[in-house]
Amino acid sequence: MHQDEGWTDYGAAVLDSFARFKQGAVKDYRVAFSHYPEMNHVEAGVLDLVAEIYPDQFAELDRFRRVHNDFLHVPGRSARLFLFDRLFTHFEQAEAPENSRGKLQDDLVRIHTILDAATGRSIIIMNELFTSTTLQNAVFLGTKIIRAIVDLDLLCVYVTFVDELVALGDTTVSMVSTVEPGDPTTRTHKIVRRPADGNAQAIAIAERFGLAYPRLKERLAS
Repeated sequence: MHQDEGWTDYGAAVLDSFARFKQGAVKDYRVAFSHYPEMNHVEAGVLDLVAEIYPDQFAELDRFRRVHNDFLHVPGRSARLFLFDRLFTHFEQAEAPENSRGKLQDDLVRIHTILDAATGRSIIIMNELFTSTTLQNAVFLGTKIIRAIVDLDLLCVYVTFVDELVALGDTTVSMVSTVEPGDPTTRTHKIVRRPADGNAQAIAIAERFGLAYPRLKERLAS
């Protein structure tokens, strides 16, 4: 094994030369490599040998790991990390003029693509789907999405104000963000496990920034 020094790839030329000897369709003996991040003992052994050939490069990787080992702090006393195959996210996107789909259709297409590609080892992070439709439709569609995720048996974090979605089964858990007891406009950034109470502190936040209805009437009248 040698480092790539810009040598010519003769693979296409070799295949072209032997194409004349091909006699119909044959069995494909190529090995399909797994996309999982783990290594089996054979792959680990090969990597160990590569590290012996190129010790400088792997020493640099080891140095980077040691220097940045505490770079990503965990906000907790202890934590366990799930080794996932793919991480999917669904967040709000600005509507693009070249996209002829409406907001609701775009949400449905995007989440459908995610569910088609996700496996039981995937993670999905979503933020408030179906904000462009009615609450009744959001509950109906959100329930369909959550049940599809439950059927896949994967991990999902879904940030939503639709309380009806947190009690769809034993595998769904309600987590609620908290505020300062004496000031509902100040977030504590602490999330606790408890049933949703339907209190989003929206009125308190609107009043804090002068956006409550009485205050808006006063400002518009003046």
